[in-house]
Amino acid sequence: MRRSGGGFAAAAIASAIGCATSKVNSSTEGHVVPAEAPDSVPAWVRQDSLAGPSAYIPIRFRKNILVVHFRREATQAQRQEAIDLISGTVVGGINRGTGNGMYLVRVPDPGDGSVLVRASDQLHRLPYVSAAGPDIEFGPQ
Repeated sequence: MRRSGGGFAAAAIASAIGCATSKVNSSTEGHVVPAEAPDSVPAWVRQDSLAGPSAYIPIRFRKNILVVHFRREATQAQRQEAIDLISGTVVGGINRGTGNGMYLVRVPDPGDGSVLVRASDQLHRLPYVSAAGPDIEFGPQ
């Protein structure tokens, strides 16, 4: 897992997801990645069980969820390519009208974080991805 600012920055911002209001998500039809992050967090994302710490992720994290932030200039086609590369599905995000935002991507993982770490590493190699990492849990355990 990349330990410099990118991965943990994405995860730190994503921890705010637990406080975001839930809306019905309609961005996953046909697995098309929207040009801008949706502004919705399905209730199941917050209710999905936590895992970790593990050998791959040293803190608690939400199973099957990766948080991805693209560079502002990333095209919709590049965003689609990135999510397809990791066999992910956009299930929500945080936008707040900024035009970019954080994408919540479902990536099936066995529960130890190994697939999430591998997917994050793949995304960090792409020039149009600014941050990617697991949705980590902050606070008392």
